[in-house]
Amino acid sequence: MTRLIFLFLVLVAHGFAQWPFGGKSTADRIIKGTGEPSSSLCATAGDVGKIYQRQDQGDTDSNLRTCSNTGVGTYAWVSGGGGATGPTGPTGAAGATGSAGATGATGPTGTAGATGATGPTGSAGSGGGGGSVENTFSTSATTVTVTDNLNTVTKVAQCFIGSAPDYQPMTVNTVQYNTNSTVITFNAAPGGGKCVVSGGGFGCVIDTTTGQLQCNDGANRALPFVQERSFVVIAPVDTDDFNLLKAPWGMTIVGINAIVQGTTSVTGQLQECASDGTSCADLDSDIVADADGAADDGSLTDSTIASGGWLRWKTTSVSGTPTFLTVTVRFRVIPD
Repeated sequence: MTRLIFLFLVLVAHGFAQWPFGGKSTADRIIKGTGEPSSSLCATAGDVGKIYQRQDQGDTDSNLRTCSNTGVGTYAWVSGGGGATGPTGPTGAAGATGSAGATGATGPTGTAGATGATGPTGSAGSGGGGGSVENTFSTSATTVTVTDNLNTVTKVAQCFIGSAPDYQPMTVNTVQYNTNSTVITFNAAPGGGKCVVSGGGFGCVIDTTTGQLQCNDGANRALPFVQERSFVVIAPVDTDDFNLLKAPWGMTIVGINAIVQGTTSVTGQLQECASDGTSCADLDSDIVADADGAADDGSLTDSTIASGGWLRWKTTSVSGTPTFLTVTVRFRVIPD
């Protein structure tokens, strides 16, 4: 009886040492050490179930690691000794939409589209009406035409050089005012700027077509650009040399006409003299004035009279007994 009890205890002790590790001893299946266990100790199906006790665990987490089959043909130490990874749970509900991000930078400006068709020309304004028309130019041309449609030649043009907002007034060479357009010329190409044409109200302009200074105070009024002076000599004789006028400004002689009444003719011409009436010089060749009139040859040798100088008539000869000699001289004033 004593032998049977002893054998039973031996068998029980031997079986307990091998449970539940499939015949392997507890020492083979429970490993102690410091640090994390080596992956080589959990690399095959036979290693599954091994337990590693980390003896230097310093926090409150479990100090046990269990070798587990984490996937098909893969093995790893799992903290806490859990079993195989459970199936993936269902996808959770989508979270709330986050705040919109900052607006991105503006992209480059696209290519400009083609210029649209020109619209119809508006109706012309009434003559002498108000308003102004601006025309910018960027070319190097010396002529600018402003189509103002103001229906009047009584208007004023002003030109400026540069570009907005730094326009500066500039001097023009000539201005030609037409009924619905204004033509402006420059001594040299300005490169760029603008011209503004204004009409209506009171103003004065030079009509370069007619040579008139036209002013408007409700009605057009004109002064001639070319002025004239006439004088009459009664019963002219060869010695009739006399001063006609002292030039109040510089003048350009543009034409001389002469005619006699009676028979037969007078030959003579105009001269320019110094401010004291001396040192007289012929303006051109002699004119032979008869009963049907005569004029200079159209190209005066000296057409300029200095300001302060005297204009004189010189009689060269008289044929017959003319009763009167009438001489008309036409001139332009030279701007100071």
